[in-house]
Amino acid sequence: TFRTRAAPAESEGPGDLLRLMSLDRLPDAWRPAADRLRVESTTPEAAASGGLLDEAPAPEIALIGSSYSLNGNFHGRLQQALRGTVVNFAQAGGGFAGSARAFFASPAWRETPPRVVIWEAPERALGQPIGPEEAAFLAGFP
Repeated sequence: TFRTRAAPAESEGPGDLLRLMSLDRLPDAWRPAADRLRVESTTPEAAASGGLLDEAPAPEIALIGSSYSLNGNFHGRLQQALRGTVVNFAQAGGGFAGSARAFFASPAWRETPPRVVIWEAPERALGQPIGPEEAAFLAGFP
């Protein structure tokens, strides 16, 4: 099992949408207030463990996606909700399919494929036209 803890103090900074709109470059008075949040971290809780040389089973769940899967503790909360280890292959700046292309071409996929792949896709990406790299990638699926 996993446990999520929030930092005792709030932090502030420009959110992803402010950066996407280049509003983070404007003077403070011209942009919306900074996001305020308590940074969270999720850690495994102590459990009965096997011997030092016992082989751990390969994780059965993989997460692919964008910076949203890297920031905001989405990965940690997902592990807590699913009560199991989730391997995070998300990439910042990879667009809709960047992390998926990298993951499905990786040794991790070929040698120990997970039973479940969770693909986080930002809502804003769903309305964008598919680029040539995404089209080539998606053409490989039945």
